Amino acid sequence: MAPSPSQEKTLANLAGKWNLNKSLSTADIASILAIQGTSTMLRHAIASASVTLSISQPNDNEYTIKQTATAAGIPGTTER
Repeated sequence: MAPSPSQEKTLANLAGKWNLNKSLSTADIASILAIQGTSTMLRHAIASASVTLSISQPNDNEYTIKQTATAAGIPGTTER
């Protein structure tokens, strides 16, 4: 994950939007999903999805993380 270019982040403050940078990932998600028995169409959809984490930090001991996945411009699901 990488922060937006305008954000300076430290371990003390991770708040902001973070985007998955697939060029830095060594995981082959399609192969992992194939081993788990996921269909070819679903594997390709998942592998092409972009993932964004929105992190808020109301205080030093609490984080709220919202994960959103979007594929081919179609809004995906959001988890909290």
